Amino acid sequence: MKFTKLLSYTTLFALLAFFITSCDTTSTSTELGKGNVELQFKTVSGSSSSKTSSSGTIASTHDSLTIEGTNGTLQIDDIRFIVSEFELEPADAEDDSEEIEEFESRPFFVDLPLGEDVLSLANNQIQAGLYEELEFNVEDLDFDDDGEEEEHQALADSIRSEFADWPDEASMVLFGTFTSTDGQTQSFKVFAKAEIEIGREFNPPLEVTEDNIQQVVSVRINPTTWLVKEDGSVLDLTQYDWDEHQELIEFEVEFENGVEEIEVDDDDFEDEDDDNDEEEDDNNEDDD
Repeated sequence: MKFTKLLSYTTLFALLAFFITSCDTTSTSTELGKGNVELQFKTVSGSSSSKTSSSGTIASTHDSLTIEGTNGTLQIDDIRFIVSEFELEPADAEDDSEEIEEFESRPFFVDLPLGEDVLSLANNQIQAGLYEELEFNVEDLDFDDDGEEEEHQALADSIRSEFADWPDEASMVLFGTFTSTDGQTQSFKVFAKAEIEIGREFNPPLEVTEDNIQQVVSVRINPTTWLVKEDGSVLDLTQYDWDEHQELIEFEVEFENGVEEIEVDDDDFEDEDDDNDEEEDDNNEDDD
């Protein structure tokens, strides 16, 4: 099924602007400084810890993920899902004056990159301090928003401006094609249910400071674990094509297994420092 990428990116940027401006931290009696935390989503292909990822051959490009199985080939061109909330839980403070509240965002929509790209959802200003746990919930459009009707409705309207037929019970959509072993290719648009809570503890805790050092929290997702069976075959998602069958596929367990890692990624800063060092060395050599 064809769809307009320009509309997709325009809608995504509007959602990210909404996410950044609507993120919330609860104030405390003590006025604390703030630091930078960026949340990223990445796609990874294959892992030695994953049984299913070794059953097929995976190739990533900028816009798609191709998975070959014994019964045919899946090409995934787009994956989107709803995150109802993203939280950072603070570590216990030794002193009441240092106590901070948890950080909690408004709901947002993830357009998962399927190649080497990284989706950076926001550069959030949150209270400085130590945070020991990250949690995010994937839910459908009918989730309990705890009275935040305006934010919930804004998200729903934005999603349905691009996907007018998005069911209330769906939390994710997948577009692509399935090519059977006899060469027949059929496109699909599949809505999925994946109402789950993903949590990871940081050890050591994530330290947010006021000194302009940006902490990057990376959520690495392997969609292959959702789509490859133990016998080496891939799911024929045309059997769940929404336009033809009006049936949701359930991905609760699969989605959780596909979140391979959540980590604080300092590589960007190390690489930047290395580049600066190399540039300085080159300049010194030129001077000599």
